[in-house]
Amino acid sequence: MTTLRLTSRVLHAEWTKLWTVRRWAAGLVGAALLSVLFGLLAANGTQDNTNQSTDLIVGPKGLVVLDSFRFVHRPLTGDGSIIARVASQHASQPGAAAGIMVKTATTPGSSYAAAIITARHRLELSANFGSGTSAGPAAAPTWLRLTRAGAEITASRSADGLTWHVVGTMRLVRPPGTVQVGLFVSSPPKTVVTKTLSAISGGQTATISRATFDHVRLIGTTAGTWVGQTIGRTDVKPPVRGSSTQADGIFTVTGSGAIGPGEGPDDPIQNSLFGLFFGVLVLIPVAVLFMTSEYRRPLILTTFGASPRRRRVLAAKACIIGAASFGTGLAAALATYLLTRPLFQARGFRPPAFAYTSLGEPAVLRALLGSALLAGALGVLSMAIAALLRRGAATIAIVAALFVLPVFIAVPLPLTAARWLMALTPAGGLAIQRTKPPTDTLAEPWSMLSPWLGLAVVCGYATVALALAIWRVERRDA
Repeated sequence: MTTLRLTSRVLHAEWTKLWTVRRWAAGLVGAALLSVLFGLLAANGTQDNTNQSTDLIVGPKGLVVLDSFRFVHRPLTGDGSIIARVASQHASQPGAAAGIMVKTATTPGSSYAAAIITARHRLELSANFGSGTSAGPAAAPTWLRLTRAGAEITASRSADGLTWHVVGTMRLVRPPGTVQVGLFVSSPPKTVVTKTLSAISGGQTATISRATFDHVRLIGTTAGTWVGQTIGRTDVKPPVRGSSTQADGIFTVTGSGAIGPGEGPDDPIQNSLFGLFFGVLVLIPVAVLFMTSEYRRPLILTTFGASPRRRRVLAAKACIIGAASFGTGLAAALATYLLTRPLFQARGFRPPAFAYTSLGEPAVLRALLGSALLAGALGVLSMAIAALLRRGAATIAIVAALFVLPVFIAVPLPLTAARWLMALTPAGGLAIQRTKPPTDTLAEPWSMLSPWLGLAVVCGYATVALALAIWRVERRDA
């Protein structure tokens, strides 16, 4: 109980120090305001004209999608099943896929449900251009079955074509009485990125994958013969290509293209939250002065006299500056998101090219809370290095070198080098602000990192610096 009371007193003392020094309190408020200001500038300076294009493929949920592949199909009226064994797969790249599909029409963007063998030897279930659901490891040869009951599609797998195991269910959107069922192969284009000191550019080249199917069987009311068709546009770059043959019950299908969400990699939430980068430039000096000002006076003697356990004092300082920085970052991130969302929508970031966002979405919540955690970790890191060096200017220079310089250095670097630089420095923490999957086609180098990896790096730096600061303060004269 005594320990808890002493800890509470130390925390209260450090909290009082932080908020009774006006320039520090003003600095925290200024950091939040600066973050919001630059977020508003980003929203006002950004424009997207994708929605003005006449070539968009819009999916059943009203958003742009990718829907191009080689499809060998027949009509199925009412309920029924398609069974096939993926006998072999020759994938051109990791994103290639082969499998069986039920599709409401051959029109690009129409609703579908598919069981897919990926090039990474996984079985995935995919429907209506959402992200695929993994159903475990799988590689050719593998038996697959899709069974239709109204709008519901049940996917099953088998090792021998006799014993079947249900792996999941999917639903079609407003299916007609007659749907198309069949075999498909897709192979996304390969992206080639060129980086220079001032810009980043990308191009795409087509890839072709091949798969063979046998033991193909339809159960239900069918008509006609198998038709091989390339779904998607053949007049775009790179063009969608494909072919199919049938001999002795074996189907050989080659195809290119991709099936999935078609929203661009630009992330308006990430763009607006980047204003925190400038707010942190004010936050860092506040965290540094919170530590070094006591050495400069020397008030640290009084502090250690009132609480001789130096470890407790330093931990309390870390808690207070971390909490204050977290609160500053959270207030700035939330205000920026709410203020910039209508601005981005007015400038083209709206359906069908871009989905609407809300605070209830996990990715949005993660970006906002992650921005606050990033600010908190940088506050602790700055304070800890200040405790190690006891020099304000040197500490600010070091933290700036760790967090700011890599952002500019990584832009012209090759992709692999830029990714490693982001993964090894606190600058990678900016990846937590991204709400879309990582990509290497944007100028922002931290977009290549997993959000949680980037945040973990910053927290790791802060933890190590704080541990070293505690170790040194306990072994060094005040």
